[in-house]
Amino acid sequence: MNLFSHPGFVLRICIAAGYIVLSIFLFLRPYILSFLTTELTYGFSVVLLLYGLFRIYRAYEMYKNDEI
Repeated sequence: MNLFSHPGFVLRICIAAGYIVLSIFLFLRPYILSFLTTELTYGFSVVLLLYGLFRIYRAYEMYKNDEI
């Protein structure tokens, strides 16, 4: 079965990739969020990265169990 034939799976993966890209961007450029301290921005980027990885895991688990 083709993974990309399920639009729900593709959408979940794209959203998770967006979280991961945003976290990398914030980690490399912490001054973008000027209202937060640098340490908080780094922490926020780590949380976004973990959430993106969790969403990829959940999308895979849903696909594996045919819940999509």
